[in-house]
Amino acid sequence: MKTPNTYGSTILATNPASTFANSGAEGISRLVAVGEHLFINNIARNYELVTPVVGPDGGLTLRRDAYHDVTSFPGQDIPSQLDLDAHGVFLRPDLGTLLVHDHHGRIRTFRYPPPSGPLQQTAEWRLLGDSERVVMAGDRLITSSPRGQYSSDPPALGIFMAEPLPFAAAAAGDGPQQLGYQQVLADWDVVTALAVSADGGLLAVGTTGRLGVFALEADHGDVALGRCIWQHDVPFHTQWLYLQREGSLLAGGYALGAADADGAAWDACRGGAVSAFAVGGRLVGSVPAPEDTAWGYAGNPLVASATGDTVYAIDRGSGLHALDIRSGTFSVVAPPLPGGSLGIGHATVLGGRAYAAYTRGGFRLLAFNLD
Repeated sequence: MKTPNTYGSTILATNPASTFANSGAEGISRLVAVGEHLFINNIARNYELVTPVVGPDGGLTLRRDAYHDVTSFPGQDIPSQLDLDAHGVFLRPDLGTLLVHDHHGRIRTFRYPPPSGPLQQTAEWRLLGDSERVVMAGDRLITSSPRGQYSSDPPALGIFMAEPLPFAAAAAGDGPQQLGYQQVLADWDVVTALAVSADGGLLAVGTTGRLGVFALEADHGDVALGRCIWQHDVPFHTQWLYLQREGSLLAGGYALGAADADGAAWDACRGGAVSAFAVGGRLVGSVPAPEDTAWGYAGNPLVASATGDTVYAIDRGSGLHALDIRSGTFSVVAPPLPGGSLGIGHATVLGGRAYAAYTRGGFRLLAFNLD
């Protein structure tokens, strides 16, 4: 499963095996560290949970622990692709539950830690479709602006706060139960990025050229959107937010004036920057993003170090760059592989390594040792 190379990365094959077929591209559309696992969304084929394992020879492999490879839309090309198109992935260790929110707005829960083999579904709900950014605060899901593509739900502005998930009343055989929701911040136009602080007390919101941090207030065991603590103009289309516990914020996005403002033509999304803001919203530093950072609609080509002083960016060709907020400069950690654009990038960090995957990069991860 490993293919070392001279470019500073290790190539790790993923497993696209599935119980159904469609015309989905060969790539990965979501990569998230959950617990000790990597959650991998092999486009239109499956979800899999894998554990990176270092062998006696020091080589790195992926151990496949569990997977989900069935669809509610067998024989339907586009619906089956989007049925396994994860937009949000959340771990609730207190409930032994993994939640996956997909393009159709379906929220499936699975047992976690998983038994080996197929993931065991425990419940299913439905929220708005084509809401690409999803975060979780307490038992509430909060989504970005629905775009209305391949969805029965129309496009809408602002963000949507779902009613608390009824975990206690959930049952796997009941089918998708529709969740109620409230639309807020419609005056913020199309929201493209969201983040919640680790303690669940703050919500960061990003749009084209604008950021804000809001209080999430306790409300009889629930959470409600509170006041705007600060907001700031930024010179980019916001795509990525990292909100630290004490309220400082890292934000990144591609340059304003890009030929494709909504990120669908990903190679037109170029440059941009990553900016750091103090607790009260003061800009404390900014660094240009590499020109060929793997931006694109719903992409996550950035990931922060544990301290937040460094942000790692992956480029279109699988190169890795370290962006130093304090100095305002970036350096190459690993150069790109030969070849053209691999599409929209997704990056995460687990166990001292950065991992990268791409929507047109085939069924594989790239691993970079950060130690």
